[in-house]
Amino acid sequence: LWRMLHKAEPPRVCTWLALLGTHTVGDIPAATARKGLAFVAWNVRWLSLTGSQRARNKIARIRAWALHGMSVLLSETHLSAPDGKLWAPLLQGLCVAAEGAGGVVERTHGMAVVLPPAWQVLSQRTLVPSSALEVVTDSPL
Repeated sequence: LWRMLHKAEPPRVCTWLALLGTHTVGDIPAATARKGLAFVAWNVRWLSLTGSQRARNKIARIRAWALHGMSVLLSETHLSAPDGKLWAPLLQGLCVAAEGAGGVVERTHGMAVVLPPAWQVLSQRTLVPSSALEVVTDSPL
């Protein structure tokens, strides 16, 4: 986003205020559209149970978005590391980066980034455990 809004290399540390600068949140869709990028952000609230119809519907929606070229930014997944292994086969063929749930209350928060199949995660790092994940990608665009 920094490169799209500022046409420069991002700083080592960045806040939303610095990212936006003279821009508004409303400028982000236009900046990403110019690059042919699309994303959806979803607070999915519990992906840890794979057997329910609600869970199957959620994973189908996530797969559909990713297969249509969208980066899917998921929050509140509540996925632990073992849960992630259960979901991996359901997201087969997609590029996934995730940060497990944890925190003060067991299995809170958690996030994941699900990318279209042709994308690649170059690196990922936890900025805030269970709450903020940085994912650097290489896209085919």
